[in-house]
Amino acid sequence: MKKTLFALALAACGHAMAAGPYDGIYADAAAPNSYISVHTNGDRVIATSYEILPASGIVFTSEIGSVMPRQVNVWQLLQGTISGSNASLSGQLMFNQCNVQISASFTGTGLVAYITRSTSSGAGSSSTMNCQALVSSLPIRFNKIF
Repeated sequence: MKKTLFALALAACGHAMAAGPYDGIYADAAAPNSYISVHTNGDRVIATSYEILPASGIVFTSEIGSVMPRQVNVWQLLQGTISGSNASLSGQLMFNQCNVQISASFTGTGLVAYITRSTSSGAGSSSTMNCQALVSSLPIRFNKIF
């Protein structure tokens, strides 16, 4: 019985899985400990950025205690559409302080991204974050590693 249920569950999951030619993990060519995981399904794409940032004096408190880590692992989600090798993504960066739009082009070995628009989010408008400074003519280059 358990084998039958497992087989049915596995078969049902198979319909939701997708793997496009650009799916994978990309490492930031200029910033160590910075990655993007890309997943596509038809013309839809999500990209999750992962960064390991140094922490200085930050204390996290929960029901089980407090900790002052030496580093903080951060991830942020972007979503959008892809057509051919070009993607248009939107989401929030900088600890959800900035709403961004990103144009990305996939190459044979990685991807090149440009932040084309960045404005303060609701959270960002109450901080000193200069979101407009994220917009640059310089590309952000990522090398595909998986």
